[in-house]
Amino acid sequence: RINVSWGVSDKAFYMFGDAVIGNFVWMMASMPMLVLTSKLVPKGLEATTYALLAGFQNFGSVASSQIGIYASQYMGIQTTAPCNFENLNTLVLVCHCLLPLLCIPLTFLLIPNKKMTDTLIDEKGDARSDSIESLLDLEQP
Repeated sequence: RINVSWGVSDKAFYMFGDAVIGNFVWMMASMPMLVLTSKLVPKGLEATTYALLAGFQNFGSVASSQIGIYASQYMGIQTTAPCNFENLNTLVLVCHCLLPLLCIPLTFLLIPNKKMTDTLIDEKGDARSDSIESLLDLEQP
């Protein structure tokens, strides 16, 4: 426990570490996604799209916690007496290290190869010909 050697109590370390700093880091990490989303949305639909995005994030949070509960049970981890954390290292390795790596190939498919300052949607709400369609090789009918 490094925090105790620094002279910081467990309660203060948790409150300022996870409860405050964790939320701040998550907000900063989500900013590029929100900026990209705002550039991909036609004018006038920003609030609707943001509400949908927030709803999907809330759904993902609830679904991930439920999946985590079932994964813990499947791996035989018990948090009540008698406690059993024998497979916790394996579960953390799989869920927090290996599974997120599956998202890396999707970034090359789903994120446009453009600068954040480039216009992706024109004023009429149509995708610019040099943006998304050219990336996906789609043609307008």
